[in-house]
Amino acid sequence: MNMRYNVGTIDKLIRYTLGIGFLVFAIVYRQWLLLIGTAVMVGTAYLGFCFLYKLFGLNTCKVILKGEDKDPNGKEM
Repeated sequence: MNMRYNVGTIDKLIRYTLGIGFLVFAIVYRQWLLLIGTAVMVGTAYLGFCFLYKLFGLNTCKVILKGEDKDPNGKEM
């Protein structure tokens, strides 16, 4: 599977913040199922790839890879 970055910097910050919030909430209120949400948020932020974004064709990453003449949104450069 070709995993290209599709999560941008602002999106990563939001995901890390939500992940930390979920973690704190899960510990304080003993809602251990929220740890799944924490793992998903932090994992997608760390990897820079979100499967749901790929499924729906979304991309918040503005990185241009070497050797490509298109930006991540498919526009010609």
